[in-house]
Amino acid sequence: MKYLVSLVFIVSCSFTAVIAQFRTLQSIPDLSPKCIIAQSVGITQIKIEYYSPSVRGRKIFGGEVPYNEGKPFPWRAGANENTVISFSDDVQVEGNALKAGSYGIHMIPAEDEWVVIFSTNATSFGNAGAFHMYNQAEDALRVKVKPQEIEFQETLNYDLMNRTDSTVQVALRWEKTSIPFTIEVDVKNVVLAHLKAELRGTAGLAWEGWNAAAQYCLRQNFELEEGLQFVNRSISGGWDAQPTFENLATKTQLLLKLERKEEAAKVMAETEKYLVVANNWDVVNLALIAHEFELSDACLDMLESNLVNNKDFWGAHYGMAVFYNRTGDKKKALKYAITAKEICENDRAKNWIAGQITKVENGENI
Repeated sequence: MKYLVSLVFIVSCSFTAVIAQFRTLQSIPDLSPKCIIAQSVGITQIKIEYYSPSVRGRKIFGGEVPYNEGKPFPWRAGANENTVISFSDDVQVEGNALKAGSYGIHMIPAEDEWVVIFSTNATSFGNAGAFHMYNQAEDALRVKVKPQEIEFQETLNYDLMNRTDSTVQVALRWEKTSIPFTIEVDVKNVVLAHLKAELRGTAGLAWEGWNAAAQYCLRQNFELEEGLQFVNRSISGGWDAQPTFENLATKTQLLLKLERKEEAAKVMAETEKYLVVANNWDVVNLALIAHEFELSDACLDMLESNLVNNKDFWGAHYGMAVFYNRTGDKKKALKYAITAKEICENDRAKNWIAGQITKVENGENI
């Protein structure tokens, strides 16, 4: 009889659990709907998932969300489950380091200063009423921020705003209060780390991948010596390594940035072997960069070689016009610019060259 009672109890509990599941209808809208926002800073992905309650005539801060100094527990900074913020790479929050990963956001409200908490527990139901899910021992970071007064906002929202190349501001905005905090990413080092990881895969089998990594260092004026290692790997030493105009041009510019002009001039001379297949505008740009670094002879040699290889292309003549314009020889600049206009078959480009000729005549740079 004892075993029968136990069996009936177990079956009854199981049946009750099943009925409870049936009562949970997924098609009924939540009073506090789930929201997801995301933003990239550089290549770092930042995502916030939260449930958005409404004011509905209530007093929120100092009322429904009391100024309680975190006692007995902090606020879950949303409704229902934890508000969760995720970072694909390491970041800084208000100047404090925080590792890549997902964190439950909690907040301790106060009239003059709030505490924003990033908890390593990002899977709790939250913190409300009798649900004391928060555990301070799981804190990864706490930062203090100043609340800001805003125009009334009925629904709680998180905004990602004021983005720069390396930062974005996160703000919880509800009722008449905004709680902002700034996320900063070390974009250059993050990108460099990702590039190194990619180059260990299939991208590292071709010279283009190594050259692209070197070009990133060049464009950002960052870790130039490492960029030089990348481009050397593109030119020689790898499975598909080969000298091309593109990677030799990258190496030339890196050496110029590193103030190794003699080496740059030698590499630049080497690029002339590949002018036949090079893009004319890449040739002109490289030549003008060399000119800026006072390598005028190397610049002129390259442009003249490009003209020999592309004598029927107006852009090769225009490159010579730009060089002589920059070196102050107005007569030769006009000669080459006029030739470029005469052989150009594209009406739009022809009109553009006519405008450049006017600039030369007026003593302006082209």
